[in-house]
Amino acid sequence: MPTDDDSFRPVLGEAALDSLALAHLRTLDALDGCKAMAEGAEASLRPTACRLRDLHAAHAQRLAETLARHGRTPGKAAAFDESVQRMVTASRAFLDRVDQDAMDQVRRGEEHVLATYRAAEHGVPWPVVKSLVAGMRCELEDLLAETRRP
Repeated sequence: MPTDDDSFRPVLGEAALDSLALAHLRTLDALDGCKAMAEGAEASLRPTACRLRDLHAAHAQRLAETLARHGRTPGKAAAFDESVQRMVTASRAFLDRVDQDAMDQVRRGEEHVLATYRAAEHGVPWPVVKSLVAGMRCELEDLLAETRRP
């Protein structure tokens, strides 16, 4: 029954929150990698690297706000795969700059983020939150499609 009491606010279930929390962590990990990539990217790839960085920052913020709104404190713990990806990207940036071959690796790494977005989409029962996650997935897919070689 609806109430005027601001303390009454339905929250997402634990499984849905867990899927959003994982998407948030993967997004933060990707953001860390994109920061390093943007610094070491060849001039022709720097705008794309910066767009990826900015997109992940916006997505991380949206996911953190959604989690907080539903009673979950957003966390930060780098997953092993993303830590390895970040180290490889940073090493390549240091040794020979981020080039088109490195972008192929980045696209493969972004699949981990997309997978968590898809899982969250399917695991969240509320249309508004589901739509938010679907929109973020589409934004990332569109940007990654732009980075593919012709």
